[in-house]
Parts: sequence; structure tokens; C-alpha cells
Amino acid sequence: MSEPWEPRRNDPGLPPLPPELDPRRGQPRRQPPPGAAGDPGARWVGLSVGGSAYRSSGGWPGGPSGGGPTGGDPSRGGPTRGGGSGRRRAATATKVVAGLLSAAILIASGWLWLLVRQFNANVNRVNAITHSGRDVDGTDQNILLVGNDNRGGLTDAQLKDIGTTLDPGGGFNTDTILLVHVPANGSKASAVSFSRDLNVFIPVLGREGKINSAYGNGACPKGCGPVLTKAQQQAGARSLVDTVTQFSGLSIDHYVEVGLLGFYNITEVLGGVQVCLKRAVKDPDSAINLPAGRQTIKGRQAVAFVRQRHGLPNGAFSRIQRQQYFLGAVFRKLTSAGTLVDPLKQQRLVRALAGSLTMDPDLNPLELARQMQNLTAGNLQFLTVPVTGTGKNAAGQDVDLPDKAALPAFWDKVLGRKAASGGSGTPAGATVPRAQVKVTVLNGTGTKGLATQTSRQLQTLGFGVGPTGNAARSGQTVIRYGAGQEPAARTLAAVVPGAQLQADDSVTAVTLVLGTDFGGLKSGSGGSGSAGSGGSGGGSTPASGSGSPTVPPPRTAAEEDCID
Repeated sequence: MSEPWEPRRNDPGLPPLPPELDPRRGQPRRQPPPGAAGDPGARWVGLSVGGSAYRSSGGWPGGPSGGGPTGGDPSRGGPTRGGGSGRRRAATATKVVAGLLSAAILIASGWLWLLVRQFNANVNRVNAITHSGRDVDGTDQNILLVGNDNRGGLTDAQLKDIGTTLDPGGGFNTDTILLVHVPANGSKASAVSFSRDLNVFIPVLGREGKINSAYGNGACPKGCGPVLTKAQQQAGARSLVDTVTQFSGLSIDHYVEVGLLGFYNITEVLGGVQVCLKRAVKDPDSAINLPAGRQTIKGRQAVAFVRQRHGLPNGAFSRIQRQQYFLGAVFRKLTSAGTLVDPLKQQRLVRALAGSLTMDPDLNPLELARQMQNLTAGNLQFLTVPVTGTGKNAAGQDVDLPDKAALPAFWDKVLGRKAASGGSGTPAGATVPRAQVKVTVLNGTGTKGLATQTSRQLQTLGFGVGPTGNAARSGQTVIRYGAGQEPAARTLAAVVPGAQLQADDSVTAVTLVLGTDFGGLKSGSGGSGSAGSGGSGGGSTPASGSGSPTVPPPRTAAEEDCID
């Protein structure tokens, strides 16, 4: 753009600028534009300053006779700048702002890249994912989040910091287990807690056991030292992944594990989170010592808050509620405005996370963060696997007994699916005549000939039968059904006590998969009694329960109430 014409230069009544002050010194003089002062055809020109236009024959409107515009005074040489210069300044300012924004984006991107690189270089990775389950939820993500209670390798000072002592048995129990389900669009998430004593089939054992022992049994089938090798870590993680997959029917996509010291360090870097207790608590086993009311806790007291189970009204289930409550508070803090704007704090948190976590090689924290960027505290829901009570399993252990009848609807809720309704308006719970149900039987017990035997018994009870075969060893008997087959599956479930219904679009016929908990078929039209000697598949017998632990009600991360 050419420089705007300056009236002052061509006004014979004003002295010329001194050469040393002339900004155009050494440049050829520009000719005035048509219609400017001195041009016989003078007229309004399209230049404006502060909303006023310049007219060569009469100066600025209200100029010499009525005062010039704010931008200048023609009686003293006209406006200091024309409208063209205003546009140039605006364009220059826009370029400056755009440049600054671009620089900020590049700096932020570079800083983020540096943080991710630092994290990846220091985090412990273990190949925990076996992909042994059926991927029933497609591109949704299922992340197994595990708290490992092992204290091997910690110094006396570190043990004192976290308020515990060395476990002489060198145990590797995973007393905190959560399965986090994140839909592909990241708009909501569900975190499912498993009670540590939940009775489940553990594949590496080939029998039932407490779910918190699956890791240790996988890592140390012949015993371990106080600190696991990389291979033992992998074996333990894989065993737990397989166990949760077997129980839930979901394929685990990622694995994240944290130890007691790691949890301590992370809460310290975060500066603590706010909790509220209904009453003061003090427990020597967990080292908790907190007053009633709202307060910020970190480090030792944060570890104690999520570990305490003695002296609570609902025992281990009160501890589950505490853990869900605490994680909700952490989520609120991490997603609140201004929490992580300090680069130094960001770096300290990344270092703490990298030094505290173990995860699978394919988990990309940045991609996961992008998937969950629209997740709000109100859309992060915490659930607990339902149980019917406590009892003893076949190994004689005191366990929490899963509510098998409630599990299908529970997992539907986790996955965000509507409760199965028969596909085309069929009400939930509806059944069909047995003659309309054709059943494929698969043997997951390891007992030779059990599928064929069960198929014949089903035929005797009036069912149609298809092929038989073998399946991967399983502790849970399940009935899989495709779209529109739920009424048929319910008809079959009426004669298979304890069977779990699972929707599965990959099956073309109702499929009965026998697990080691299979105790035979019911005879008649719904009465009790065995329709043959199905036995228990050479594994365990169904545990009978007593007592009634209260499973914590669902809650979201947005809830800030006071708890026990």
C-alpha cells in the first residue's frame, strides 16, 4: 500500500519540516491524489479518522471554523494520520496478535511434547494385555486400574511415611481393583469397583478364589522374593486381566497399576484433595487420624483414608466407598480451572506419575486425555459389583458372593446399554416354549464329555440342540445370545441355575458355555433337582452365603457430601 498523502507538505502557508525530522528524507515526493487540496476537482474522499471524512475544499467538517476531529487539527497541519494509516495499524496489530498466538501454540505444543516424552521415558511398562476376551463394546475403552498393596523394596523411612510396616509374607494382593469403561465419544465414563474378597474363577488356578489373589497367584506360582522381576510383574498383571475378563465378559484394553508409595507421592504433588468426614476417625491399623468435617488431605493421611476398613460401618465396602469418593475429588481437582496452569507443577506431577505407575505399552496418556476431554464430574459414575452376601467357596475361603442374577443388567448399565428387552418390544423377563429354543453347548470345565452329556439332557427337557464343542476354561457358566434371542436365553436360564446371561452379537444360536461352577440342570418345568449328574465340572461347588454386606449406592464424581 502507498503512503497516504500529507496535506501539510503542500500547504504554502506552513514552513517545511526540518530535513532531520522529515520521515521521508531522501524519498521522491508523492503527487497528491485526485480531489485533494489544490485539485480543481476537489471533493470528499474516502478517508476517515474517528468517523470523520476529509474534504479538501473545506477542510475537516467542523474543522477550521468548528474544531477538527479528535484525530488531528487541520488548522495546525491537518490530521496526524489518515484512514489508510489506521487500517495499516489495524492490520499490523492483527498480524502481531496472530504471531503471538502462533508462538504461544508452538510453545504450548512443544511443552506438551516435552512432558509426554518425559513421561514415556520414565514410566514402567508391562505387557499386561492378552486380548483373550470378546470385544463386545467395539471402540470403547476398558481400563483396569489396580492398587497393589506390596511394600517390598521400601525403606524404613518410606514405610513410616505411608503409615505401614513391611509385610513379612511379601504379599502381592491387589486390594483395589476398578474397571473404568470409557465410551468412544468420551462423553461419560463408569468406574466399577470389585470387592477384594469377591469370589471369582481364577484361570491360572483353575478354580475359584478371592479376586485380590489373582495377581499374586499369576506372579508367584512357586513363590517370590520381596520385589518382583519384570517377568513376574507381567505374569501377575496378565493373570488379573484374564480373571476380570472372565468374570465381566469384557475385553480389557489397558492396564494401570499404582503402589502405596506411588499413591502417596501423587497426592503430595497434587497438594492434597478435599474430603469431608461425618465423624472423627482414628485407626491404628491404617494409621488414619482425622477430625470430623471438611479438610484437605494428602500423603500419609490420604493413603490411610483409602485403606481403612476396620472400624467402619460397612467394612470393606465402606473402604470401596472411600476410594470412589477420593477418586472423584481427584478428578474434580484435576479438571478445575487453574489447577495445572503452573508449568513447574505440571512437570512435578508428570514426574510423580511416571515414577509411580505401571501401565501397558499401548496406553497413550495424551490420546486418552483427548478422548476424555469433554468428560465432566457429573458424567463420571462409580459403581460396585453386586453381591448377595458372604459365604465360603470350595477352597474354604470366606468370600463375597457375586449376585449372578443381577450381573447382566449391571453390565448393561456399565456399557450404557438398555436392559435387554427381547429386541422388538418383547418385555424383559419374557420367555418362549422350549421347543423353539435351539442350544449350542460348549464345555469350559475341562471335564471330558460334559458338553455332550448336557446337550442330551437339554433334549430330554424339550429343548432343540445344536452342535457341541469345547471353550476356554471358565469358572462362570454363561448363556450367550444374539439380537432378538433374549426370551430364548431366559427360557434356557430357567433350567441352568446360576448361569449368567450375556448379549453377544457374534453368536447365531443361544449358546450355553459350561463353567466350573456348573452344578447340573434343573428338571421338570422349573422345579429343583438335577436332570443328570452334571456335577461341578471337576472344579468347585456353588458357595452358600450368609450375611448381607451393603454394596455402596452409585455415585458420581460431582458429589461432595460427607461420608463415614
